[in-house]
Amino acid sequence: MTPASVRRAVALLAALVAARAATLALRALAADGGGAAGVDSGPGAAWIGGMRDDIGVAAAVLAADAAVVLIAARVGRGRAPRAPRAADACLWAVYALLAAYTAFNVPVAAVLGTPLTAPMLAGAGGALADSVRVYLTAANAGACLAVLAVAGVAPALAAGAGRRWRGRR
Repeated sequence: MTPASVRRAVALLAALVAARAATLALRALAADGGGAAGVDSGPGAAWIGGMRDDIGVAAAVLAADAAVVLIAARVGRGRAPRAPRAADACLWAVYALLAAYTAFNVPVAAVLGTPLTAPMLAGAGGALADSVRVYLTAANAGACLAVLAVAGVAPALAAGAGRRWRGRR
């Protein structure tokens, strides 16, 4: 594996874990009655029972996220392309798109329990814009920005950790 592919995989894992943590935080905020996340927890929601279920789902989703990270690491490990800089730039662009999609889906997953998919977009039509306005809150925007910040900083941190680890041999 190239150092860049390892750095991308580690950074993607960090962004995905941050997204799951942010989703759990938004759901906990809504279940606590804060309502700032825009999640309707319903009357008499049992916070502990709900969080137990959320943590179980988050663990299952993290397993799927780990599979995505392994695939991402494998993609970067292929044969040396004729234009390695262009290939590396394309893979970093894919990383950025995955990180942005993940960050955007944090509030969606907090409300619906699942990320936004193409069939959901097709079925929602024009009503989606109204929903976005309703759920555009400080907590949701902060959660998205936090995931984007982790995704932006993680590659540099992974590179630094790799250099420190190689130096200890």
